[in-house]
Amino acid sequence: MTNKSKQHYVPQFYLKNFALRKTKRGKKQFSLHCFDKDLSKYYITNIKNIAQEKEFYDFGDLSLEKSLSAMESIHSSSIRKIIENPSDKILINLEFRHHLSEFLSLQLMRTKETRESINEMLFKLSKDLYELNGKNMDSNLEKDMDTMIAKSLLKPFHLDLISGTIEKFSSAFTLKKWCLLENKTKIPFWTSDNPLVQYNTKTKHVSRGIIVPYSKIFFPISSNLCLCFLDPENFSSFKIEEKFTNIEDIMYNIKTPEYCVIDDVNDIKFLNILQAKGSTRHIFSKSPENFSTIDKLIKEGKVLKNKDKQRVFTGKDLFSNLNNKKSKN
Repeated sequence: MTNKSKQHYVPQFYLKNFALRKTKRGKKQFSLHCFDKDLSKYYITNIKNIAQEKEFYDFGDLSLEKSLSAMESIHSSSIRKIIENPSDKILINLEFRHHLSEFLSLQLMRTKETRESINEMLFKLSKDLYELNGKNMDSNLEKDMDTMIAKSLLKPFHLDLISGTIEKFSSAFTLKKWCLLENKTKIPFWTSDNPLVQYNTKTKHVSRGIIVPYSKIFFPISSNLCLCFLDPENFSSFKIEEKFTNIEDIMYNIKTPEYCVIDDVNDIKFLNILQAKGSTRHIFSKSPENFSTIDKLIKEGKVLKNKDKQRVFTGKDLFSNLNNKKSKN
């Protein structure tokens, strides 16, 4: 029997770290300020109602919900240990890091954003294969193709990907330069429905790919703490770019985590905007302060609504983009 209850792709234990708490009729309740990019408005809601979907991990008799819940129970204590004692000391332990990396890998792959990316990839590949013979796919056929992918291929493909990539990505996370950033400003860290966000300092864009050179991965774990994972060959610190070529120097860099206090509001605003850019639809915070920035960035085209995001680039897309640039020049 499948579980038809709400299934969270961002766990509730994690969302509680950003939530407003109150007791009603003897029961604790946790609420967040939520900004909806698609509707360009914010509201307060219970964490039970966000970053979730009915039967998100169910397909026929297959369900990942129980195994994911079990993993959450195990790994929630690791996040709690960091929050209760914020320092680099706990991050020195490579066994602890590898253990937590399993959760990070799971969180990276389990979201709605990943499923949207898979959907776009399957649709574009199917369309490109169909048009290889010189045929054009009309709008009706596109709708039929999209429906068929959503009904038969998308969910099992995603569930299989979640199950098959945790161990591989765990090693990639473990072998990063780990940093713990503590926010000492009055502006809280935001999180989102896709909380692990990647940024590349060379392209200056939100990026994809854990082992891409010059990448930084940010994962806020509370309103005042954020884990940061750096390319160990190109960064010695959160803000310091430094090239390492000797394997011994790289390994030493990996084994020496950093604890960094952030007291510059511009750094916090930058990291919060990354959450807005990386999110599928919703951004969460303990306070709605600076949410108006998101609406402004959406109007400027710097933060995209879900329907406007292009997540997958095929060879055809790249060729088209190249031609567009040439025509502009």
